[in-house]
Amino acid sequence: MGMAKEAASTTDRIDKLSQKIGMSRQGFQEWEFILSQSGTDIEKLQAGFKTLNQRMDESARNTGKGSAAFNQLGIDVKDLAGNMKSQEQVFEESVRALQGLPDGAEKSRLAFELFGKAGLELMPLLNGTAESVDEMKAKARELGLVLSDEAIDAGVAFTDTMDQLERSFKSVFTQIGVGVMPILTKFADYLIANMPTIQKVIQVAFDVMAKVISVAVDWISKIADWIGKLVSLVKDWAVDNKAQLTNIKEIFETALGKIVEVGKTMWEFWKNNILPILLEWFEWIKKHLPTVQSTFQTVFSKIVDVAKAVWSFFKENILPILQRFFEFASSKIPLVKSIFETAFNIIKNVVEIVWGIFKNLLLPILKALWDWISPHIPKVQKVVETAFDAIFWVVDKVVGVFEAVTKAIKTAIDWLGSWNDKPAKDKNVNVNTNYSSSSQARGKPRYAFGTNYHRGGLAIVGELGPELVHLPRGAKVDTASQTKNNKLGETNINQKITIISPEPMSPSETARKSLQAQRQLVMEWGF
Repeated sequence: MGMAKEAASTTDRIDKLSQKIGMSRQGFQEWEFILSQSGTDIEKLQAGFKTLNQRMDESARNTGKGSAAFNQLGIDVKDLAGNMKSQEQVFEESVRALQGLPDGAEKSRLAFELFGKAGLELMPLLNGTAESVDEMKAKARELGLVLSDEAIDAGVAFTDTMDQLERSFKSVFTQIGVGVMPILTKFADYLIANMPTIQKVIQVAFDVMAKVISVAVDWISKIADWIGKLVSLVKDWAVDNKAQLTNIKEIFETALGKIVEVGKTMWEFWKNNILPILLEWFEWIKKHLPTVQSTFQTVFSKIVDVAKAVWSFFKENILPILQRFFEFASSKIPLVKSIFETAFNIIKNVVEIVWGIFKNLLLPILKALWDWISPHIPKVQKVVETAFDAIFWVVDKVVGVFEAVTKAIKTAIDWLGSWNDKPAKDKNVNVNTNYSSSSQARGKPRYAFGTNYHRGGLAIVGELGPELVHLPRGAKVDTASQTKNNKLGETNINQKITIISPEPMSPSETARKSLQAQRQLVMEWGF
């Protein structure tokens, strides 16, 4: 039904506006598409076509601005038989002629002379070519935007039928309302006559509600105060843990990105699988629209006939019964009034009894319960605060551990990156190695292969033959037997290893070279 109404509204608009502007239905639909593609609205042409009609009259009489403008464009407003051309034909010839002029002030002036202010709205179209008009007309028909006159007639007839049906139903409901109004009027009179009693009962009910609400508001205000303190705690925590909240935000943004990706996937599925099916349905409906509209028109005509028959039956048979019933009810109004007064009195007594029970029994109990709970609220608050402090402490520690690990990983990555960016000749790796031994002479450097730096202290020389040693003035040298008998004790060795490679080395290759150098030193020192 919604689709049929939408289609009928579209066809009715085409029929009405084409007549107002002065175009054929087919031409209206084609030019509506062309103008929408040029950034304007065809409805703005109504005033422009009035100006065009005046200029056509001036040209036919060979006077005024119209005659000069059409002569400059080479357009004759009359056909070969001497009859006036249609506005639509002259409009199209004018557009094509203006499109053939160079862009500039003269083209704008002629457009304003022929169409008034609407001519300025047409400038994007007029700056195009005549071929573009033909292409867009063909495109409109290819897209199925140009309905046939038969389809438009069917839509207009459907709209008229729906309007008649709507008015018929409104008439039925209006007549029903007219018949019921006397009953409602008498009922309203009864309410007005008994309003003091009704107001009294309502007043008692509102007094009870006011007392209950007063107690409830007191409770709610105290609970709200406690909630406010809790919110304050959460707010302070949020300020102190802004970084963690930023991490949570990033997580939500990532999740939202995934949701967007899922939405795009669903749209692609809709576009590639569901939309083609719907388009096929639309084409079928468009093809069979006249038949469907004719069927709906016949059906609604039958519905209108049935509605009229129902109303006639109601008016002739049901309405008299209702009138008699109302007359009977009117005669029993005193009895009904007495029953209502008795019922209201019973309700009043029940409300007073319930309020008395609440006031004398439940209210003292609730007050005592509140008096017992109120002193413990600060303790509960303290427990909650302590729990939050503990949670904050644990979160802070966990975050600290993660920050330390992240910092260590980042440092290692930065070092590897900077080392790998160095030229091959500058890629030196310093490795400190520590060895310890408690046996004789272990832990002391041996210089059978020489050294360019000695840190000071004891060292072994001559173990593989004579060695030239540079000694400072006043240095002491033990004899071989003294060295052999000397217990040198336990110490640590710190050795700097420099690896020089002519080619770039990976971290794993660097580690392998370092391990080889350490093993060579161990062999040299006799470990």
